[in-house]
Amino acid sequence: MIVSAFRYYVLLADMRTGSNLFESSVTCFDDITCFGELFNPLFVGHPKKPSLPFVDITDRDADPIAVIEQMITQHPNKMTGFRLFSNQNEQVLNYCLSDKRCAKIILTRNPMDSFVSHQIVTKTGQWQLRDLSVRRDAPVEFEIDRFQFYLEGKNAHKTFLRHALQESGQTAFHINYDDMSRVETFNGVASFLGTDQKLEQLAAVTKRQNPSGLRDKLTNYDEIRHQLTELNLFESDSDPYVEPSKTRGSVSVHAGRTMPIMYFPITHDPNDETLRWMANIETGGLSPKTKMKGREIQDWLSNHTDRAVITCLEHPVERAYRAFNNRIVFLPSEKNKWIRRILGGQYGLKLPQWPEGKVPDRVDLIAANYNSTEHAENFSKFLDFIQGNLRGQTRAPADATWGSQHIAVQSYHRWTAPNFIIMPEQRARIFTVITEYLGLNI
Repeated sequence: MIVSAFRYYVLLADMRTGSNLFESSVTCFDDITCFGELFNPLFVGHPKKPSLPFVDITDRDADPIAVIEQMITQHPNKMTGFRLFSNQNEQVLNYCLSDKRCAKIILTRNPMDSFVSHQIVTKTGQWQLRDLSVRRDAPVEFEIDRFQFYLEGKNAHKTFLRHALQESGQTAFHINYDDMSRVETFNGVASFLGTDQKLEQLAAVTKRQNPSGLRDKLTNYDEIRHQLTELNLFESDSDPYVEPSKTRGSVSVHAGRTMPIMYFPITHDPNDETLRWMANIETGGLSPKTKMKGREIQDWLSNHTDRAVITCLEHPVERAYRAFNNRIVFLPSEKNKWIRRILGGQYGLKLPQWPEGKVPDRVDLIAANYNSTEHAENFSKFLDFIQGNLRGQTRAPADATWGSQHIAVQSYHRWTAPNFIIMPEQRARIFTVITEYLGLNI
């Protein structure tokens, strides 16, 4: 149910900022509706649709403000809204900015990414992507003069919006393109608009079309790179992923009871060598503290100024293979059943089925006609899934068991940065270094 100070909302965005993804995500809420680009000069709402049930293009152009009122009154039990770009109806923009009962949501994206994305879709003709198998790639030539003109226009519009809101004493809900894969972002939008419904996951079908870096998108990348350095826009090329900063299933923090050692694991592993080492050096054979919460972690850090904070990495392929075996093939949990269905239906994996709670052995594998060749083929397809998943191109959220390790390490920085990041082959040697570093007599 909607209980809101607002009568309607407007998404202030631009082409290639993710507004289609916003619409498909926000309409997952029962009480929220979006009527697309209601004031696009060429159509009403969506391309190839000359009208909406409550208005056609002729009536809209004759009295655009009346259309907003019709939208509201004809949907009394919904929070209705639309997308509005900077090059669309100026009368409507000014009306919405001055109307304090209009909720303003501002969606932005790195202008370099938006500009290049627009060049690519102009060349390919593929304005939306719902199926990864039909994605079209087309590297383009970058024109610095056109981009500077484009950038000046976007900056001027951004300044106009900021001043309009400041002068009228209003605030907007701001979303960055990189936040679009987070269900928490849209739960926040829903709360801002006045509904208390919360989503567990996003069901958006629109996929990110061009997730690779600028080097892969531009034919003249090396030629123009030095021209753009002074514009400070190349952070858009540093990480082409939209993986959330905290993946689903984040793992527990461990700390010594008598030893000043804290361990930030990347994933849960019942046979973790680091945990075994920590238990072996604890006085009296005590087990390390586990499942520590935020306040407990902060207190431990405050009480151990001379300490070692460690994390251990693993080879990405070994990490993916462990996740594949433990979470998908042999020990699938209830919450991963739907991921198995996606992998089978969309990625072509032929996965054996086991009874609930069954841990299969060699006899079960033979009975299921599941062999090493099929297992290798399935794993290769699973890697394709992971690539799309971590780029925000699947419905499944990124999971801690296969999420990027640098994302996992960054998520711990809210407490402290690890001072030992250990590679698998270095464990024994670095464990010795740590004991010497702490002056432990072991």
